[in-house]
Amino acid sequence: LAIGLMRRKKATNEWKAEERYEESGQWIDKRPGERGAYGSLDDEMEANRQYIALQGKITALADLAQTFCFSHLENYASRSDTALKKHRDTCKSAASWLFEYAGMLQKERETRLEEDNPENTGLLADLRKKTLGHLYTDFPQLLELDLEKIRLLDHAAGIFARRILNSA
Repeated sequence: LAIGLMRRKKATNEWKAEERYEESGQWIDKRPGERGAYGSLDDEMEANRQYIALQGKITALADLAQTFCFSHLENYASRSDTALKKHRDTCKSAASWLFEYAGMLQKERETRLEEDNPENTGLLADLRKKTLGHLYTDFPQLLELDLEKIRLLDHAAGIFARRILNSA
């Protein structure tokens, strides 16, 4: 019994000491049945989860923009289905751009906008305010940015609103 236990401990120590690389050269953090280590598979699953969550937020912002257009623009509801789908795609692409821009602001990258500041008309200002409210709800850490970055985000929300209303 004692010899069996010693061999078992020796095998365990050898298993821990061996190199754990896949054929591709990637380090294997976990093996089947192993617990407690944070592995590359967990990184992939977390990245996929964050991507899906971001797509949900983009869709919610596109829904907000399209609902705004339905309630504030005349003859918007009487458009054809293809025109509404095209505008929906525009809303999604503009929302994706805005979320990407907000992410760049958080990561402190160069974030100057090329487009000029849109005029503050009634509908544009309302949509910009709703967009900023939605952004700050989804990303409250944006409120902790410098004042200059908050102004840039406000400018980006104005550009988003102008793109939505121009395509509508």
